[in-house]
Amino acid sequence: MVGAEVLPGEGLLRPLPAGGNPTGAGTTERAIAVVDEQRGLLRFHHRTVTLRHLVAAPWYELAMLRLHRPSAEDLARLLATAKAADLSYGEAGATKDSPLPAGYRLDHYERRLSSNEGVFERAVGALRGWKAHVGAGVEIVPDDARVTVGETVLFVIKTAVFWAAAPCRVVYVVDEPNQFSFAYGTLPGHPEQGEAAMIVERNEIGEVVFRIVSFSRTVDPLARLGSPVTRLVQRQVTNRYMEAVATASGLAP
Repeated sequence: MVGAEVLPGEGLLRPLPAGGNPTGAGTTERAIAVVDEQRGLLRFHHRTVTLRHLVAAPWYELAMLRLHRPSAEDLARLLATAKAADLSYGEAGATKDSPLPAGYRLDHYERRLSSNEGVFERAVGALRGWKAHVGAGVEIVPDDARVTVGETVLFVIKTAVFWAAAPCRVVYVVDEPNQFSFAYGTLPGHPEQGEAAMIVERNEIGEVVFRIVSFSRTVDPLARLGSPVTRLVQRQVTNRYMEAVATASGLAP
């Protein structure tokens, strides 16, 4: 065989015997084998290229979910990237308003703390110091981050299998005599899109209530594949936030 023809629509080469006649004893079998081999190579190449593109894609480079804890260098790079980025959703500050925006999962959690003296102040101090997150096992990067508008942080957390370094930015703070709240929104590289608000309020009879209000949707492909598990982890972490603030307020766990 000294030549080849291109199969229409496939871009595969079918070998031709001398004279250009694609028939002849044994030629059909050999041509089928060559074409099948090329198809197999193309399937392998497609899977390899797809995986390479997946790993090299910007969202993955921003370290949504990892099998190992990000290094200090990775965290520094991620934080620098996050500081230069815009929020990954369009409804910044929407946790102040009611109703919450459509197209997201909407969550409301509430924990009544106490009307004892000092509980409100301790609960506010816990929020100011990120103690809800730290008490739930979330590492805050940088460790001297403040709860102020515009502050960009990474929430580093380990689930049963994956590590996540989730970038967020504080979008508003409310500081009043009987209420303290702040909200943080997601940045590119976070496994989810949306916003969460943490609120401590003291009502007219002196009772203190801690609430978390959020809207979110999952964007990380791995997290979406394990959506029920992801949702369970989210609820567990949120419950830990509630317990951590209650403990920091002086209530028995």
